[in-house]
Amino acid sequence: MMAFSSSPALAQSRRTSNVKTAPLPAPAAPPRPYTSPPVQAGTFTGNTFTHNQLGFTLTLPDGWQVQNEEVKKAIVDVGKGILNSTPEGKSKLRNIGEKTIQSGLLLLTVRPGTERINPAFGITAENIAVHLSVRTPQQFYARAREFLNAPNAPFQFSDELEIEQIGGMTYGTVEGKPKQEIPFPIRQRLYITIRHNHAILINMLYVSDEQMQQCLEVLRLMKFS
Repeated sequence: MMAFSSSPALAQSRRTSNVKTAPLPAPAAPPRPYTSPPVQAGTFTGNTFTHNQLGFTLTLPDGWQVQNEEVKKAIVDVGKGILNSTPEGKSKLRNIGEKTIQSGLLLLTVRPGTERINPAFGITAENIAVHLSVRTPQQFYARAREFLNAPNAPFQFSDELEIEQIGGMTYGTVEGKPKQEIPFPIRQRLYITIRHNHAILINMLYVSDEQMQQCLEVLRLMKFS
């Protein structure tokens, strides 16, 4: 026993057993997807809409009626359904968050008239601060085109943007036409500009050239600071 107890291996074992070891750190939590901050809501004073975060005002012409939150939510729900139809859209829906999607539709207004479909004018915005490769309307459209042309989206949009100057602002613009035959010639046109790390999308819905001009009249009244 004396020989065994005095062996170098056992002596080393005894010394090692007296060493106190620090506890292992807890495993790191998996990284959470980045959620874009919700876009701030604008304010109305009379018929003038002001959005300080994005630096613009819009005074609506007579005849245009602002839609309430219930109508806006219904429009957002349609957009969420389209996002869910593609893998990239599902990923975007998870990452940007419900609150961000809901806040992105800043304004929706229609002009009641005698035609079957009333012209509609909407403004949405998306925070693109973390998307370093998106700094122009063309770059934003290249990223958004898959969503716009998703299988269950009602319109088919062209591959390229045109550039237009309206009210002193430069926009990228593209028109969408219905994918299926319908009894009225409804069209949709997007105008895109980049301001303060946000993509601002103006969405127009119309069935005639007259209605398109009515929508363009509203766009010309947007004043950027």
